[in-house]
Amino acid sequence: MPHLTFPKGDPIEARLAVDTGGGWPAVYLSKSFIDGNSIMSKVSRAVPNIYGMLSTRLEKLSVGAVELPRPIFTLYQKRGFGGGAEPDGLLCPGFLRRFKLIFDYPHQKLILEPGSHFRDEMPFDSSGLLVWRQGEAPYRVLKVLEDSPASESGLRQGDIVLEIDGKSGVRASCGGSN
Repeated sequence: MPHLTFPKGDPIEARLAVDTGGGWPAVYLSKSFIDGNSIMSKVSRAVPNIYGMLSTRLEKLSVGAVELPRPIFTLYQKRGFGGGAEPDGLLCPGFLRRFKLIFDYPHQKLILEPGSHFRDEMPFDSSGLLVWRQGEAPYRVLKVLEDSPASESGLRQGDIVLEIDGKSGVRASCGGSN
C-alpha cells in the first residue's frame, strides 16, 4: 500500500486508485482523507491552483519499493470525490508517466518499472494562470487567480498571449482583443 511522507509528521498509508486521466499532479487526495488524517497540519504550504483546489509538495511518495521525492499533490476541498466507496486518493499521470505500467489483473497488481522520466523533478506552477490554445489559434487566458504573479503582471481573463518564453518575455493584449 502507498505511503505518503509529509514535511511534518510520520508517513501515512493511503488507499490510492489508479486514474490514468487524472491530470498533472502525482496524487489527488480526497477531502475525507485530508480531514481524517489532519493533512493540512502536516504540510508546510498549500497554494490555490486554478481549479479551485489546493496544491502542495510532499517529502516523498512510496509505492512498494518505488520512492518518488517531492511529488505534487492536489488536495480536494469538497467531499464526494470518487463516489460512495471513496478512495483516499487517486494515483495520477504526474506519478504514472515515470514508469512502464503493467496491469496484472488476475493478481490485482500494478507493476511499475522505472522509465526515462523517473528522476524528473515535478514542475510546480504557481503562476495563477490558466491558458488555452485550440489548433493554430493563439493562447487565450481563461483564468487568473487574484494576488498571483499572473495578476500582478497585469494579465487578465480574455487576454491573448502573443509570446511565451521569448527574449522579450510574455506580452498580452488587454481585454482579449488582438
